[in-house]
Amino acid sequence: MKNTFAILFLLAMAGPMMAQTQCGAFFPFEKGAFWEMTNYNKKGAVSSITGHEIGIVEENNGVWEAQVKSKVSDDKGKVLNEGSYNVKCKDGTLFIDVADMLSPEMKEGMGSMEMSFSGDALTLPSRLEVGQALPDANTEVKAGSGGVTIMTLRFDITDRKVVAKETITVPAGTFDCYKITYTFTTKTILSKTFSVTSWHNEKAGVVRSETYDKKGVLESRSELSKLKL
Repeated sequence: MKNTFAILFLLAMAGPMMAQTQCGAFFPFEKGAFWEMTNYNKKGAVSSITGHEIGIVEENNGVWEAQVKSKVSDDKGKVLNEGSYNVKCKDGTLFIDVADMLSPEMKEGMGSMEMSFSGDALTLPSRLEVGQALPDANTEVKAGSGGVTIMTLRFDITDRKVVAKETITVPAGTFDCYKITYTFTTKTILSKTFSVTSWHNEKAGVVRSETYDKKGVLESRSELSKLKL
């Protein structure tokens, strides 16, 4: 998760180094960066593989924005969904809309309904330390037709804490990471709550993520399987 953009000619050449310096922590802010997450179900079988590639990195009034193209495939390589999302960075802090974290399958499940989003972005500072509490985030999705709301979904991320520094090994390699835990709640007519643990490397971003139900049983996990920076 990283880079882009020194007097005239040198400015164009040094630009990527500037972006990496300002926004290179915990996300590869660099055009062409590619990473792949392999997703596993509760039984340990591959459920899907998601590839992410940064296509555009731009700066506007001190805010860096990366457009990320995503592609979801099954375990045999058949493409299931394609989409894109944006990640922003200002003063070294990453901003990710919770809505952009929704799976393409979930968005597709809403069919042709009109959707509107509101809420607070998920933030991650460029410096982390064990014991640090991180801000909550939420989003509300209203789906409907003809100006009439048919359903409302709310997603809340709370109790985010940096709990440890660990070295972990995944298919893409071995990484030094900050371990972050949080609670993820989905609300429609009913609500469902999960506990999530994720491991973040300063250059690669999320290396592993595990989701547990309210009884502490593993629901799913994702691991970094490919990385090109």
